[in-house]
Amino acid sequence: MAEGSNSPAEGYLDWAQEELGVVVHHPLRVSSTPGKEERGVFCEENIPAETIVVSVPWEALMTVDSAKGTPFEGLMEAGAREDDVLCLLLLYHRHILKERSPLKGHMDVLPREYHQTIFYSDDELELLRGTSLHAVTVQWKAQVDTDFRELEALPLPSPRSEEGGSSTARDALEGFLTKEEYLWALGTVWSRFVTVERAGRGLKAMAPVFDMFNHGPLSSTVHGYQESNDCLHLVTLQDWASGSEVKFSYGPLPNSRLLLLHGFCLPDNPFESVELWAMMEPGAPGFAEKNKIMLDNGVDPSKRPFFLTSKGLDPLLLPALRVQRATETELKVAAETPWGETLGARNEAAVVDVLWNALAGMLKEREGPSTAHASCNGPVSGEAQASRTPPDPNNDTGGEGGEEDGGAERTIVPEDRSAAAELLRKGEQRVLQKCLDWVEDYRSGLKHQVE
Repeated sequence: MAEGSNSPAEGYLDWAQEELGVVVHHPLRVSSTPGKEERGVFCEENIPAETIVVSVPWEALMTVDSAKGTPFEGLMEAGAREDDVLCLLLLYHRHILKERSPLKGHMDVLPREYHQTIFYSDDELELLRGTSLHAVTVQWKAQVDTDFRELEALPLPSPRSEEGGSSTARDALEGFLTKEEYLWALGTVWSRFVTVERAGRGLKAMAPVFDMFNHGPLSSTVHGYQESNDCLHLVTLQDWASGSEVKFSYGPLPNSRLLLLHGFCLPDNPFESVELWAMMEPGAPGFAEKNKIMLDNGVDPSKRPFFLTSKGLDPLLLPALRVQRATETELKVAAETPWGETLGARNEAAVVDVLWNALAGMLKEREGPSTAHASCNGPVSGEAQASRTPPDPNNDTGGEGGEEDGGAERTIVPEDRSAAAELLRKGEQRVLQKCLDWVEDYRSGLKHQVE
């Protein structure tokens, strides 16, 4: 999040406090890396745990409510997507308001370019082949093209009637709504906005100063909204020693999400995970009854993947597969058996076999971009699913690792896309190998029981 332009960081905190009313509760300094689009926030005195570090007034945030008084007022009510309205606002501040923007000091330090996978060229995208990100990125790229064409022609709810007035989003931005600018704005929304709950609404918000803090996966520094003073606060639940870089946790995100949404990876990411989808075909035997049993137990494989981590299988995976692989007789047992218990030796062997084949296939796919792109046939697959809009990183449920590792505090340079792809591949391989080893041990134990 703290990647930014080469403009000096000095004076940024002063601007935020004087112009926006941001309160910095402890002496901080923003330090840039010479010649690089990287910066971080360092404390100049000890910061004790359970204290507020920074407070940002609600009116200083950019949200869809900021569209009031702009040509884009009313777009959300007219059915426009939140991300698209935020993109239009970013471009409006960047190209139309310019010096008049109340957020000019912050707009000036936003990155000139991003490194999320939607910015990868076709050759760079091949580096991701076999990983969980390849299919998602291909689908997102196609969806972005569709969304951009729709946005260009998006009619404004209340077109300005004066001569030269705007009737579409493209008109309002006076030629600055290009595919390149739209991608830049999307990269900003995905990587620099946080979700804030206020007055019963969850809104994405860009918060000045928050942007300057780098990601620390094990950091206990979090954000939260306080109604009493209508401010978004950055709160630390840990001690920070004077001179150290204060880091903010973007959430327990695996490298696939970090690279997709933020454009960087972590070596030895403690929250590395791999998504495994286990959907049933509607025409499968016993589909309705099997689906009902899973839904009754809070499992919907059509909407949520199962997460594989360095700690093992998703606890819901085996119970779901047992139901999916059940025969008519076993299904009757499942209806009378507590959720999670085995349904018999035949069923358990079938579940382990299909899972072993799926994991082995997923591991094979990740050998490198030059290997054949195998697919896992049947109900279990490592093929990632793409959605129309990106997942909210603040509510991501993936990756429940959490093993401490000092290497996790380092990041791969965003520009080194080859290194980032290899890091992603190796991390997913480690997770899959650990899960495959567990399944092999479990299968071996089942065979011994039969003998």
